[in-house]
Amino acid sequence: MRKVLIVACYFPPYGGMGCQRALKFVKYLPQNEWMPTVLTVKEKKTKEGSPSREEFYKHKDPSLLKDIPPEVLVHRTPILEPTLFLKKMFFRGVKKISSVEPSERLVQTKRNIFFKYLRTFLDFPDHEIGWLPFALHKGLQVIKNEDIDIIFTTSPPHSIHIIGYFLKCLTKKPWVVDFRDPWTREVWFNPATPLRRRMEEGLEKRILKYADKIICNTEPMKEDFIKSYSDIPKNNFEVITNGFDKEDFQDLEKKPQEKFTITYTGTMCISFDAKKSVRYNPIHFFKALRNLLDEKPELENKIQVNFVVLIREELDVSNLIKKLNLENILRIYQFLSHQECMKYLVNSDALLLIHHAGGKSKDWVPAKLYEYLGAGKPVLALIPQEQGAAYKILEETKAGIMTSSDNVNDIKEAIYKLYLNHQDRSCFQSIDVDKVFQYERSNLTKKLTEVFNGIIK
Repeated sequence: MRKVLIVACYFPPYGGMGCQRALKFVKYLPQNEWMPTVLTVKEKKTKEGSPSREEFYKHKDPSLLKDIPPEVLVHRTPILEPTLFLKKMFFRGVKKISSVEPSERLVQTKRNIFFKYLRTFLDFPDHEIGWLPFALHKGLQVIKNEDIDIIFTTSPPHSIHIIGYFLKCLTKKPWVVDFRDPWTREVWFNPATPLRRRMEEGLEKRILKYADKIICNTEPMKEDFIKSYSDIPKNNFEVITNGFDKEDFQDLEKKPQEKFTITYTGTMCISFDAKKSVRYNPIHFFKALRNLLDEKPELENKIQVNFVVLIREELDVSNLIKKLNLENILRIYQFLSHQECMKYLVNSDALLLIHHAGGKSKDWVPAKLYEYLGAGKPVLALIPQEQGAAYKILEETKAGIMTSSDNVNDIKEAIYKLYLNHQDRSCFQSIDVDKVFQYERSNLTKKLTEVFNGIIK
């Protein structure tokens, strides 16, 4: 059996969607004659209320450990986080901007701007760069001692690929680069200085040119890379989407719901002003729900909405819920385990997808969409009007209602349509099971092994 070294910063016992791709590859690779060895970050303890909440991998979900085959070796090394240390020192005793007097906000704003520029020099290309010396040292040992055939690095964080770059340089082993999200063309890529932008674009180009294969998780990402780096052979790029694991839905307890239930899982960025928060902002959905209840008050006791989320902005979500008088409808559950999230999906009548606002986001596909497809429930998708990648997936699988992400009236009508279909016990749409099954994790892992086998001939 051939061997692959998988370098992944996000891996169980840390949770969240960021670790799912690497974890499921690890789970199914041995069934395809490839034995993975994992190199990841050592588990750290963080205090409650730590300012490190922006680092996704610090949210733990030990239930995911069961997916790691017992024969797979997992090597964990420390990571240095100088910026996190400085952040603790720099903002010690500082209150949230939303809770201070206007006279203090200017001072804090200047402090935030200064810290942003400071991070430009310390966090290149991201705050996980402090893992490089530890991962490189351990990676070289593993490649030598375990007779590794291929190096596989998956990002974000994109500093992972610097580790892969040096491992290939020093060992001459084939190297496969995997992008779960774009890098310099990411929706929210906004470097503090033009110099920082040029540096990251240059680093991205060097990595792409040196890799033996580049895997993108959407076709538009692949097309964008090919267009931007025309000197790199087109056949160096492959597409392997994110997906769902059918085994995650097995043996889940299903309970009949008294109310029509809509569920959203994943990250939520909340703000009264949607223009200030374009990422996963449910404000338009909340307003649409409020409008529907105002028009049809009899639905007040017939609809329930669950948000199983990681909240990513400072504004207390309870303020928004109270302002819109949705306390009796909305339930917020903060960062449950992946298994608990799956229970909410299968025990819902419809699933809510909130896309990023803005033109760049149309070619981006939220990872949760694939798990929604696996749950087999109709999807209410708030996505850009342009027919982007997520739109096309929903269209080909016949799995959802698509509406503009900021048209409150259209969203309201879509909610009511889903409710009526549920009340009539009629099928919302005939979901194309064959189209959905192509996104199953075991099938996607087979595609990855085909990439590996094509390199090792």
